[in-house]
Amino acid sequence: MRFRPLNVTRAGRRRGFSLVEVLAAMLLVAIVVPVAVEAVSLSAQVGSVAQRKREAAQLADRLLSEAVVTGSWQTGATDTSELEAAWPELRFEVTSEAWPDSEALMLVTATVVYEVRGLEYEARVSTLAPATESTEEQP
Repeated sequence: MRFRPLNVTRAGRRRGFSLVEVLAAMLLVAIVVPVAVEAVSLSAQVGSVAQRKREAAQLADRLLSEAVVTGSWQTGATDTSELEAAWPELRFEVTSEAWPDSEALMLVTATVVYEVRGLEYEARVSTLAPATESTEEQP
């Protein structure tokens, strides 16, 4: 006994994609792939900036704490040579300025400048300190 297919249509015998379908898929890939690659690249840059900013903020905090404890911010002679030797790609600076609301306070700021992919960024940490050290003697 022989069986014949009942209703075989042209679409049932089709085995591949048409030229229009292939071109449409290629166009879609040509649009999506560059956007996806750019997104991955941007994500990597943002991650690098965030990691470096965290490190720079920690170093700025360390520098500021040292400047305030030693009082070196008052003379402008904060020693950054140890940090510069350990991190030569970074720039360190400690500045002070009068606090606008009080003559007795100074705003002390430690700044660390770092570079990621040719762009400069900075991390700043500030605190208030007495404008002059107390020289009163304790009895």
